[in-house]
Amino acid sequence: MFEIIGLIFATALLFLLSAVVSCFFVFVAWLVLRGRKGPKKRWILLGVLIPPASAAYLLFAAVFFDLFVPGATDRLFGDFSEGLPNGYVLTGLAKMPDFAYIDSKVYGKGQPPLLGGVGQITVDGPIVIGQYSHKSDSFTDPVPGNIKFFLFNTQTSELTNLKELPIDGKFLVTRAQLVPSQLFRSHEPSEIMRRRIEDLIYFVPPALTAMSYLALLTLLRLKTGSSNTLS
Repeated sequence: MFEIIGLIFATALLFLLSAVVSCFFVFVAWLVLRGRKGPKKRWILLGVLIPPASAAYLLFAAVFFDLFVPGATDRLFGDFSEGLPNGYVLTGLAKMPDFAYIDSKVYGKGQPPLLGGVGQITVDGPIVIGQYSHKSDSFTDPVPGNIKFFLFNTQTSELTNLKELPIDGKFLVTRAQLVPSQLFRSHEPSEIMRRRIEDLIYFVPPALTAMSYLALLTLLRLKTGSSNTLS
């Protein structure tokens, strides 16, 4: 229920922002076309339509990726699934990020026996370093035994639970390097490439459309200015 409400609010905010951009485009078109002979309504109409059409495109792209592209970033509800070394993946829900867990996409490898939810995480080579949030079946109960951290070797599937992080020549890891699970972004090359391709598909078409419209208005302005000078 809360996810749906959040989605409706985000969609309304997106189209509200598009309305503001539409007003800006119309104002620019009015400045360019003021006193100029020729059709004006179609340029103003384009200025009105381009931003909400771009917002609708972004929403359509988010739905398409969410429903039909496995492993794509969930931009609708904010659920996350980020790749870890050697076929493991950090998975969690946007509404309960403290209950994030590590799973495996490789057949025969199961979940590591973590003592609780993953609250914060980072990666050092094949080693996943994490901080527990609380027990997996509780919102408030801490992990027993004063255990706060874990080291998970994705090569050997060995899990080590710790009360404090080791600071030595092998693991130069501090708490400052740990990031909340919902903010973690995979360091895997394939995941980085996937995010870049997604961003290109999401943002390049609306950006090119807006830039083309403003560029055409600029050309009209220059042409009008040149005509006035010659006359």
